[in-house]
Amino acid sequence: MTSGAFFSSFFSSTGGDDILWSFGFMALVHKQKRHDLWWLWCGCVGCGDGGSDSDNCGLKYIWDCGGGSGSFKMFTALQKIHKDKDAEPTDFEETVAQALFDLENSNQDIKSELKDLYINSAMQIDVAGNKKAVVIHVPYRLRKAFRKIHPRLVRELEKKFSGKEVVFIATRRIVRPPKKGSAVQRPRTRTLTAVHEAMLEDIVHPAEIVGKRIRYRLDGSKIMKVFLDPKAKNDTENKLETFAGVYRKLSGKDVVFEFPITEA
Repeated sequence: MTSGAFFSSFFSSTGGDDILWSFGFMALVHKQKRHDLWWLWCGCVGCGDGGSDSDNCGLKYIWDCGGGSGSFKMFTALQKIHKDKDAEPTDFEETVAQALFDLENSNQDIKSELKDLYINSAMQIDVAGNKKAVVIHVPYRLRKAFRKIHPRLVRELEKKFSGKEVVFIATRRIVRPPKKGSAVQRPRTRTLTAVHEAMLEDIVHPAEIVGKRIRYRLDGSKIMKVFLDPKAKNDTENKLETFAGVYRKLSGKDVVFEFPITEA
């Protein structure tokens, strides 16, 4: 019997959540099998559930039961990304999740805050000047927790992604208008307008929006001009084109960001 077949047989025969002692570590086997991969939570015997006594403590591994190689492969991104309907993360999303996991284990400044945080999705968007922005969607209920560490987290992630500007946006759902005559009420926060307005606030955070103006062109199109709080000018002035590019990509609307002129 190959090592992969042994693990597959062992996991199938046990009810899951069992303890396997082998090679000086213990593995808590979870009831989850995806694409012939068994997910394990590994910690060394000496520190119980994964302390600091071993480099392997607290790391997630998978055992490939179908590949025949019989070797553990490190997979640390699983706990940092939860996609809708258990969809498979893309390679880039795994890269972002891995970066968050690495920060949680190496950056003492934000380690405790990152412990219970995870993302829903991530993508790269082309913006002005042949640049790319990293857009990360986070669960709506965790948006306040992410905002508490936003400046520090963005700064560290931009280092990891070679200077690409990082934008965090809360995941929101747009609900279609109810049918005529229906008694169902649609929450205002689920309308297209409300979701786009909230998205705009997420994109420019930590800057605050202090004013808006819509300008109509001769061809009938319109462009929105958004004024940001001058207090955040030093931190966001060089990101205005990125903000505009991300909002245009996600909403299909043109927007220009400016800081209001203040009298001396």
